Amino acid sequence: MIALLSLALAQEPACDPPPTDEAVEALTYDISSGLRCPVCQGMSVADSSTEAAIGMKNQVEKLVREGYCPEQVEDYFIERYTTWILLEPPAEGSNWLIYTAPAVAVLLGLIVVATRRKRPQVPVAVRSDSGDAWRQKVLDELD
Repeated sequence: MIALLSLALAQEPACDPPPTDEAVEALTYDISSGLRCPVCQGMSVADSSTEAAIGMKNQVEKLVREGYCPEQVEDYFIERYTTWILLEPPAEGSNWLIYTAPAVAVLLGLIVVATRRKRPQVPVAVRSDSGDAWRQKVLDELD
């Protein structure tokens, strides 16, 4: 794992550096807008003025000037902060459960309610006096 990481870091960036300072600034802002400020809650690095956000913006600008593509810059920060650093993290396999579980629960509840309503009502047996006489006879025999 470490060998792969060092090999990936040793490779030269695949993208060419932007030709102008305006392009560097625009690309830096675009990339920083997708990164979460580690200090602020819910703010992007581009919108935050904290020391950590300024340092991250400077690092993004440095990487852009060196010729890193936006995906490579994001990968650089993901390696250090995990996918938490992205304001819009990629969808993962278990996220579907969060959205489908309530719908499945409601559907199962409706099925239970529908099946309980369709059951015919069983009439309650009416006691007759002949049953009482038989019961009394059995009790008399036991004594």
